Amino acid sequence: MARNLLFHHYGAQDYVKIAEQAAKWIKTTELPAPGGKVWEQSPDSDEDFSDYPMLTPTALYGGSAGIGLFYLRLYQATGKEAYLEEARAAAGHLMTLDVGEGFYQKILGRKKERKDKLVHVKNMPGWEIGFYNGPTGWAYLARKLYDVTGEERYKAYVLKVMDGLLAAARQSEDGIYWSGQNDLCGDAGFVIHLISAWELSGDGKYLDAAKSFGDFLLTKAAPAPRGGR
Repeated sequence: MARNLLFHHYGAQDYVKIAEQAAKWIKTTELPAPGGKVWEQSPDSDEDFSDYPMLTPTALYGGSAGIGLFYLRLYQATGKEAYLEEARAAAGHLMTLDVGEGFYQKILGRKKERKDKLVHVKNMPGWEIGFYNGPTGWAYLARKLYDVTGEERYKAYVLKVMDGLLAAARQSEDGIYWSGQNDLCGDAGFVIHLISAWELSGDGKYLDAAKSFGDFLLTKAAPAPRGGR
């Protein structure tokens, strides 16, 4: 009879072993890229996701930034240097990419897509530039690598990404904003990174920007039927 895995009592090391099994499979999907590595997108699917903004090769959500973070956490759990090198390879490629103001302007200035499959996400530029899919997700991996290694190149990259984000901010009388899509997947996610950049650098411009967007966000609140907003 097959062993029932559902009701097995797992300990911490069981989960580490399962994660290492996943790492072995992920290893089979890696591809060389300038400065490091990327990984195949949906390798077991015949569907074309090339125009789907949630499955870009670099995203924290479904690309190399997320895979790099997985490897980094696995290194922290096991101490195995090979996993740290995989995380470095993920970040190495991301750090070769253009992460300036132009990334945001190109997406935010684009006309809405035609109404075809996945139109609900293709017309969400805030999600496309946001924490899970844009450069701030790449910077998140770099920040965690800096925390582990103390290497200044990762710190410098984080601040470079955040300066590009600030340059792309739109001004209003209520405060700064980017896409006007204010959920965590969109503009609101930037607050986390702006505060992190302030903590990392001590530069008040990042904290000021977080507060400015917070002021903008407060103007979008609406009264809740039973109190609060």
